[in-house]
Amino acid sequence: MNTLQNFTTVTELQRNFKNVSDQAKRLNDALIVFSNSNPHGVYIDYQTFLNKYEEKSIKKNITKTKKDNDFSEFLGLWTKEEFNEFNKSTDEMFEKVDVDMWK
Repeated sequence: MNTLQNFTTVTELQRNFKNVSDQAKRLNDALIVFSNSNPHGVYIDYQTFLNKYEEKSIKKNITKTKKDNDFSEFLGLWTKEEFNEFNKSTDEMFEKVDVDMWK
């Protein structure tokens, strides 16, 4: 997972959906969608989703009852190294807000 290329913004997704969709297809991976410099969601091409996660979904029986319908089947998909790389990348890409400057 090369996290430096796997970013887009809510605005970019709204204005250039086709380009974002093509980028996700080309990368064959999910794109982290940011809003106001914060992770807001994930966009993944449907075929990539099927290829990468269908087997896990089938094993965990994605067709749960309505009461249990949540995203728990996606927990733990990133390794600790991927998670740390993502956090490091986001820390490097976005400046920190100086609270004293806004007082």
